[in-house]
Amino acid sequence: MNIRPAGPADEAPFCSLWQRAFGDSEAFAHFVFTRYAGCRHIHIAQEDGKFAAMLCAIPGMIGQRRGVYLYGLATEPAYRGRGVMTALMDCACHAERTKGGQFALLVPNGGPLFTYYAKRGFQTAFYRCVETIPRPARPAPVYTLRPPRAAAYFDLQESLLPAGRFLFNPGPRRAVISALATDGAQVVETAAGFALFAPDEEGHMTCWELGAPGPEEAAGILAAAADALDLPMLPCRLPWPSPAAPHAPPRPFAMVRFLDAPFDLGEAPYLALDLGI
Repeated sequence: MNIRPAGPADEAPFCSLWQRAFGDSEAFAHFVFTRYAGCRHIHIAQEDGKFAAMLCAIPGMIGQRRGVYLYGLATEPAYRGRGVMTALMDCACHAERTKGGQFALLVPNGGPLFTYYAKRGFQTAFYRCVETIPRPARPAPVYTLRPPRAAAYFDLQESLLPAGRFLFNPGPRRAVISALATDGAQVVETAAGFALFAPDEEGHMTCWELGAPGPEEAAGILAAAADALDLPMLPCRLPWPSPAAPHAPPRPFAMVRFLDAPFDLGEAPYLALDLGI
């Protein structure tokens, strides 16, 4: 097996496997290869010179600690069950550790994969609350509604999200915001905080990120969103715990693998927006 960084010539097999593994368009796969991850952050496994598996290792930070977010892990059907992905993950984690990285994160795509990744050194550390909240009866405060723009949205994240948050490096963060804006995302902002709404898999506007000091302020932001987007119900898929749904139960969402000595992630680690919303 040969494991190596991707190069420009890998774009075609990368996009082909991406479309078959995840059901996305060729344009989206191209976006991941060229902008979101970039080929220098993609690892490829080959068997007998053939493209066998891939993953993206997108850089980010938890506080001052650097690490990677593993994304788009996929193996060609002919090479599954042979340990190719395990070797590829180990290689990507080793490469990050040699650069001073201290962790790797990923979001399993379904319950059985939590078990798969747990056997490979990952542990569940990030949770999500999934709630549909009725339109608040209270009047909406003064608000603005606009598509997300990278610099302004970064400022909102920095000022209103929890301190123990994972954030991508600026390049991937800009790519996420650009993709969300293209897909119709809107940011509702009040004097107390903000919420980002974007379409879910069925096209329903859903709240994916909300920054507010507490439940009272969050209720005002949701009232503003209901007014701005004309929503009788407000679907929310937010990092847990959230001031928007303080009583919602936690659902396992993302896992971490420590690449050196484990460190304290805090009581409620926060994974900010990614393309897998």
